[in-house]
Amino acid sequence: VLGVGGAPGESAEYPQVVRYERGQRFDLHEDAFAWEQVKQDNYQRHATLLVYLNDVEHGGVTRFPDLDLEIKPRCGQGLLFFPAFRDGYPDERTIHSAEPALDEKWVAQVWLGQRTQYHKQPRESGGLNGDRSG
Repeated sequence: VLGVGGAPGESAEYPQVVRYERGQRFDLHEDAFAWEQVKQDNYQRHATLLVYLNDVEHGGVTRFPDLDLEIKPRCGQGLLFFPAFRDGYPDERTIHSAEPALDEKWVAQVWLGQRTQYHKQPRESGGLNGDRSG
């Protein structure tokens, strides 16, 4: 995955491995950075890759409420999604959570981002329009 960030301005953050013990969760959050931070830092996460490192029989799903989607962790399964549009604006549909694990859960995660000048004003929320498709 780290080799993917070879184009100018692209970079992969260091991978992380997370262990969830029984009952642990990660509440609703965005992987993309807030627009004000993006303009200040000139960096945005554009891709998230999660790789589940074990089967989780009970609990521990990754939930995307705006997309009505739940992914049950299975060993070796990867989940790739795009938390921001090409122009750097966060895609709010990718807000997600790690629901409480009733069994131990292991997941590896890496983010691919882009360092560039983001100048546009943030877009109005509420649905996609013609130029918000990325």
